[in-house]
Amino acid sequence: MEMTILFARFGEMEGRPWANAQTATDFDADSESAGCQVGKIDVTTDNNCSVPRKLHRALVEAKGPVVIKADIGQKSKAGKVTSLIKDFTLVNGKV
Repeated sequence: MEMTILFARFGEMEGRPWANAQTATDFDADSESAGCQVGKIDVTTDNNCSVPRKLHRALVEAKGPVVIKADIGQKSKAGKVTSLIKDFTLVNGKV
């Protein structure tokens, strides 16, 4: 899935790793609104947060948003199934 990543953050909270990113949604329009919205998506914390670290590095190198081709998975979070980025490649880059 191709997506634009605007922001990424990772770390530890209460002794557990966490990571997420903000992405721009697809353009949408109706009679009262139009545009893209910002949404949050989780990022896998496997392998010592290797994917969020790679995403952070890509954003720092680009000094702005990056377009990625994301490998999307699912996990259970608070009893609900949510999507997460399992890995990615830059659409126009080298990370």
